[in-house]
Amino acid sequence: MAILLLFIETILVTVIMIGSLVGILSNPISPGILTAFWFASILALIGSITLRKFYKRRYKKEIAIREKSP
Repeated sequence: MAILLLFIETILVTVIMIGSLVGILSNPISPGILTAFWFASILALIGSITLRKFYKRRYKKEIAIREKSP
């Protein structure tokens, strides 16, 4: 669920950033700060997906070891 929220947040920041850079939206946030937020949201999304895959793989390994032990 958290990954879905991060994905939606990344899409919203991207839309706001593009709208601000094109001139459709007139918000007081500078394009540099919007770009920093966008980059940070992409990194958070990739990091959370990577951690989730790592822990999923680790959990499967532990289950396999427990099933093989007498």
